[in-house]
Amino acid sequence: MVRAFGRERYEEEKFNGKNQRFSQMWIRLGKLLSVYWASGTLLTCLQVMVIVVAGACECVAGRMTLGSFVAFVTYNEALAWPVRSLGRVLSDMSKAGVSMDRVGYILNAREERDLPDAVDAVNGDIVFDHVSFTYDGQPVLEDVSFTIHQGRPSPSWGAPAPARALWCTCWTGCMTCRRAAAPSPSAGWTSAA
Repeated sequence: MVRAFGRERYEEEKFNGKNQRFSQMWIRLGKLLSVYWASGTLLTCLQVMVIVVAGACECVAGRMTLGSFVAFVTYNEALAWPVRSLGRVLSDMSKAGVSMDRVGYILNAREERDLPDAVDAVNGDIVFDHVSFTYDGQPVLEDVSFTIHQGRPSPSWGAPAPARALWCTCWTGCMTCRRAAAPSPSAGWTSAA
């Protein structure tokens, strides 16, 4: 549909702009996380280093036994890494919360309903009988006739987007004509199934 209205370049530029901003945000987040996690690791390792050095000095001075020193270092390790991991979990929980909000928005969206004057699904063959179509005074189709049999693909599905848009425009225009009056010699309709 974008190509049919000649807005492909505009939509591409709009998409690329948003994509660029999104990429820059992720790069900035990556830099912030690298600083945060690197500083967290540094502090955790410094804590362990200070405890090992201070404990070694206490053991040498005879104010602490070797068993107490090993137990204290073990307890420190057992507490330091889970607290650090808790920081990661809290960070991931905030991202999960945003994702849940997005999913909730989609799940809570109102159900779309057809307009009261919407055309029902087509049952049967689609017949174009001597169809002509002009655009800005220029003939685009002249005296075209064909049938699309029910359950079979149309040869226009593989055509470029403007051709598909033209067929759809003709079809919806012909359906509007048919609803207003009987089919004209230049109209398409569905056969009864």
